Amino acid sequence: MEEQKRNFNLKYERLLKIDALIRDKKASSASAIAKKLEVSKNTVLRDIEFMRNFLNAPIEYNSAKKLYLYTENSFFLPAIISTEKQIEFSRLSLSLLTQYTGSPFYKPMKTLFDEIIKYTELINFENQKSIGIKKLNNSFCFFPEPVPRVTKKVWSAILNAIIKEKQIRILYKSPTSEKEKEHILEPYQFISKAGVWYLVAKPKAKDKLLTFALHRIKDITILKEKFTKPKDFNYKDYTQNKFSIFKDDKQIENACEDNSKYNCEIKFFDEAVDYISEREWYPNQKIEKQKDGSIILKFSVGNLYETLCFILSQGSNALPLAPEELVAQWKNNVEGMMKLST
Repeated sequence: MEEQKRNFNLKYERLLKIDALIRDKKASSASAIAKKLEVSKNTVLRDIEFMRNFLNAPIEYNSAKKLYLYTENSFFLPAIISTEKQIEFSRLSLSLLTQYTGSPFYKPMKTLFDEIIKYTELINFENQKSIGIKKLNNSFCFFPEPVPRVTKKVWSAILNAIIKEKQIRILYKSPTSEKEKEHILEPYQFISKAGVWYLVAKPKAKDKLLTFALHRIKDITILKEKFTKPKDFNYKDYTQNKFSIFKDDKQIENACEDNSKYNCEIKFFDEAVDYISEREWYPNQKIEKQKDGSIILKFSVGNLYETLCFILSQGSNALPLAPEELVAQWKNNVEGMMKLST
């Protein structure tokens, strides 16, 4: 075992030296590299092949310059994960990636973790038998939320527009409108919540931010006009709203710049009491215990849409007390459900 570990360390040390020679443009041939490393030419050729096949190193021999070169300057040798525990947690991280399936980030991230795991599993670790971490990955199961599909065209266009800071034109179908509406936007940031992806963007000639669900974008075009996103912009600081990602009551039509516009009070009963008490829904929330065992949750938000959805999800264990708009919307929904049952 010790000999295997020592052999691997020697191999990785050679890879680092080969990498340095290539970057310094001193890798004129396999024979020249072998002479500098005091190994055989075949060993160098195997190492280079290993770097290509297992580390995805973009190595090519340039016959004109008579040098081994990297075709991509951004390539760097990965750091070695040296324990089985670290490998297993890499596997676990790979499982966590399932929530990003369908996004442009999933495949490159999965490929990265696959390569790390494949590379490091070439090593036999001394503590393999003593650590029960080997079964860790099978001890966790992740069920991603059923999510709406986003087209590759939308993903690609928004991603490129954000990187290049270019405006976009979209056709958007909001849940409160019967027709698609055109928007010209400055795309700022992606947001993922419960498996659903959103775009935070500033409409042209308007000094406010809106939230758009990516799956509701019916068409998109990248425009030539550029924009500059504020360097200090951070959506988490901007919203400070853990109960909802939306800034407005109708999601798109009426943007609310004030997160404290609605002071909400909701009463919870029975099994919902523990569920609510165990979580932080908003940084400045207050929970008041009642004599009958119920609780009242108080917080402020900039919209009522998701707050209403959450109350309805708790069925008869939740009763909105304030504001009046929230109570009225809840009553309308309850009455609508009653009509469906008659």
